[in-house]
Amino acid sequence: MSPPANSHITLTLDHFLEPLGVTDDPRIQPRARRELFAAIVEYLSGRGLIEGVGDAPAQDLTRLDLLIPGIPIHVALSAVTDRELGELIALPTAIGLAAHMNKEGITLSGLLALKHMVSRLHGEYGERSVVEVVAHLGKATVDDILTAMHGESCKHPGAECRYMQDGHCQMSVEALESTLGELTARGVLRRRTTVEPIVWSLVL
Repeated sequence: MSPPANSHITLTLDHFLEPLGVTDDPRIQPRARRELFAAIVEYLSGRGLIEGVGDAPAQDLTRLDLLIPGIPIHVALSAVTDRELGELIALPTAIGLAAHMNKEGITLSGLLALKHMVSRLHGEYGERSVVEVVAHLGKATVDDILTAMHGESCKHPGAECRYMQDGHCQMSVEALESTLGELTARGVLRRRTTVEPIVWSLVL
């Protein structure tokens, strides 16, 4: 039997972000949606937060029908306030991976690696904003990045970025090129071309 309705939330492949308190994003590709769901189920299972699958007990989690639309996954209510889970769910859309899938796809191990990478970015130096722009564009030149950032509202105003003036980004070409070089040296971004204009993309 499935658990009492007031003790859990129910997730399905077609409906799993909003029950976990995350706004759905229409840009998420179908493949990315399936892979993100599978990664979330793997995370929840590892944390012991799954109470049942359909009418089966929680132990029955290896069945292929986990990814069949409509199969309900009953999850403990505490999952909604699990901070790490919230961060893992938000990352693919915030960083643009759900809209621009790479060939490796989305996995739990990949999300954990992405979370670690993002935690090392310095918002106060504009690094996170630069990485998010590159990720959303898929690949980008200095001009592409500046067009998306310069003069626009700061993406992370709480980070007290040194390039923010009156709430808007004022990063210069020189500062951006230096930031791109630093992010490349740390393995976050990579150069896709060797001649100008240099094209950058996210490593993950």
